[in-house]
Amino acid sequence: MENNSRRQFMQQAATLAAGAVLLPQFPFGTPEKPLGIQLWSVRDVIKDDLSGTLKALSRIGFNYVEGYGLEKGKILGSSIGDFKKAMKEYELKMSSIHVRFESKHYDSAKKDLTDEWKKNVEDALKLGNRYIISPWTADADRKSPDTYKEFCDLLNKCGDYCKTQNIRFGYHNHAFEFTTKWDDKAMYDILLENTNPEVVTMQLDWMWAVRGGRNVAEMYAKNPGRFELAHIKDLAEEGKDESTIIGNGVIDFEAILPVAKKNGLKMYVMELEHYAKSPLDDLKVCYNNFRDIMDNVEAGKNKKKKK
Repeated sequence: MENNSRRQFMQQAATLAAGAVLLPQFPFGTPEKPLGIQLWSVRDVIKDDLSGTLKALSRIGFNYVEGYGLEKGKILGSSIGDFKKAMKEYELKMSSIHVRFESKHYDSAKKDLTDEWKKNVEDALKLGNRYIISPWTADADRKSPDTYKEFCDLLNKCGDYCKTQNIRFGYHNHAFEFTTKWDDKAMYDILLENTNPEVVTMQLDWMWAVRGGRNVAEMYAKNPGRFELAHIKDLAEEGKDESTIIGNGVIDFEAILPVAKKNGLKMYVMELEHYAKSPLDDLKVCYNNFRDIMDNVEAGKNKKKKK
């Protein structure tokens, strides 16, 4: 990307920090502690029992879900209508959804996004989403710094389109964005520099950022307004690609939460990829632990977390 474009994006980021650009509000009112769940956490049970799984998540206390598995007008094998009906029955909303965006979703000849991607956006809106989040970068789109900057330009184009459809586009990280470097510059830093914050927000996954060697609180402080959503999960131990029950790992949630909230975090989305007992049993403990952590941070205390 040319220097003048990069300067433009830095100016836009400064505008966000100054509060001149209004970011989307919490899509379903503003609960005191909005806490959602990424449905990948219950992947082993939800496809066989959609209604029972959503009922259990609602009883735990989640008020919204983050979807995945959107394909050809269905989500996790169910029709959009059936999925919405099940969510409504248990007073759940879908606020965000993961759908992978790749360079193949842009038709360079037509200079437009493909019909496939536009259908994804349409279906995401039918489900009630205010955010559509790309959770991965294909190998072909990150072969070199030039290739990746070209892909960042496509992310901006995707964000522009999503804005016209009244849905916010964003990107979710793993660890490779931090550990992949060109000329000692991390891929994630290139992403931040070469995407337009007005049309591309970030869902910062705290566990993967820590696994990639970053200080999450510092990331929020240095990039105000960039991270509207967060994936909340705990890292089992340093150097290991494994999540654990929140409060049992190495993530310092008490240090991150106040800085994140001050610098533009709007939505907390919990995720648990590995289980000690079962998905729903472990998620109940995660939920209670994290709510306790949030209460402790607000009260300025450091109480012992549940095990």
